[in-house]
Amino acid sequence: MKRENFIYNIQDIGSKSVLQQIIRRIFLIFPIIMFLFLNSCSNSNKINHKKAELKKKVDSKLEQISDELNRLNDDLSQNIDEMSSDMKEQIETQKNELTELQKELSSDLKKLDYATNATWTQIESKIDKKLNQVENLLNEAGKKIDVALNDSTHNS
Repeated sequence: MKRENFIYNIQDIGSKSVLQQIIRRIFLIFPIIMFLFLNSCSNSNKINHKKAELKKKVDSKLEQISDELNRLNDDLSQNIDEMSSDMKEQIETQKNELTELQKELSSDLKKLDYATNATWTQIESKIDKKLNQVENLLNEAGKKIDVALNDSTHNS
C-alpha cells in the first residue's frame, strides 16, 4: 500500500497545477534577486569610480602643492645668501611652517583615505546583510513550496 501511495504521489507531482505554481514562484523571485545583485554591483562601481576621482583630485592637488613648495624652497635658497640675518631667520621659520603644513596635509589625506575605506566596508556589510535576508526569504519560500507540494500530494 505504501508503494502505491508513493507512485501515486510521484505522478501527482507532475500535475500541471503544482508545476505551474513552482514555475510562477521561480519567475516571481528571480527578477528580485537579479535586481538586488545588479543594484549592488552598480553601487560598488559608482563608489569605486567616485573614490578614484577623489583620489586623482587629491593626488593632483598634493603634487601641485609639493611642486610649489619645491619651487619656493629653491627660490628661497637662492635669495637667502643675499638677505640679512634677520630675514634669514624669518624665511627659515616660514619654511618650517610650510613643511609642517605639508605634513599635516599628508596626514589629513591618509585619514580621508582611511575614512573612505571604512565607509566602503560599512556599505559592503549592509549589502551582505541584504543578500543574507534575500537568501533567508528564498529558503523560506522553498520550504513553503515543499510544504505545498507535500500537502497537494497527500490531499490527492
